[in-house]
Amino acid sequence: VLPGGTLTVIIADTMRDGKRAGMPKWVIRCCQRMGFKLEANFKQWMAGTGFKNWHRARGTETVDDEDTLVFRRP
Repeated sequence: VLPGGTLTVIIADTMRDGKRAGMPKWVIRCCQRMGFKLEANFKQWMAGTGFKNWHRARGTETVDDEDTLVFRRP
């Protein structure tokens, strides 16, 4: 990514051992180590897929939102 360019990452958390794993925090740290600066973080609800509906119907906890992270290269 050239200086002034942007990098957009769309990521959803996952469930590990019944707890929500904070993937966006990890992605933010990694991108900042590579020299990017976080410009925006949007959280949006996603309706889900058949895979999530199948798990939800069986009582498994699911993550129903995702983060859109926008980074800029200084």
